[in-house]
Amino acid sequence: MPAPLSLTVRRPANHFLCVVFEFISGRFEQTITLRSGDGETVHQWRDAFASENEDWPGSPPIQQLSLESIRGAMTLLGVGQAGKSHWSVSVETVGDGDDAVLRFDVACRTSQVPEWLGSRYYELVAPSVGHPAMKLHGDRVTPEAILVELAIALPVQVPPLQKMPPNKPLAKTHRWCYRVS
Repeated sequence: MPAPLSLTVRRPANHFLCVVFEFISGRFEQTITLRSGDGETVHQWRDAFASENEDWPGSPPIQQLSLESIRGAMTLLGVGQAGKSHWSVSVETVGDGDDAVLRFDVACRTSQVPEWLGSRYYELVAPSVGHPAMKLHGDRVTPEAILVELAIALPVQVPPLQKMPPNKPLAKTHRWCYRVS
């Protein structure tokens, strides 16, 4: 079984933002956590993945993942499959200090009209009063994509895609990018 892989960025006030991919039941499950300098979990999200039998899972079904150095920065690169669709993800740290974020770049190559595509998270630990909260920011989506919800809610969706019009070819690569700060 593959070992968990992670990336961490330091945030203001000695907080740390971390994404961990842990291999469970044939795929990597993802948890994003904001921790205080003393290790307390301040805010935490988990990806939404119901079962390995879903053709259109709530989160990319990553089955292979590696930590690579790209242009001198550590980057997580992953691929996977669900139904007849192939998925890829890269996660990198961008910026430093007050501007440090985790940037996600996700793609899915479909051979049929998707019922839903996107990245969905559930909030496991809500921030208490006086603590900072994690935020999602959409960066880039394919033309068919619409941003529905970027506020923290249950679930957080970034960004779901509309069904493709019938005159569009079925084989298509959909891409969405987002940052967590």
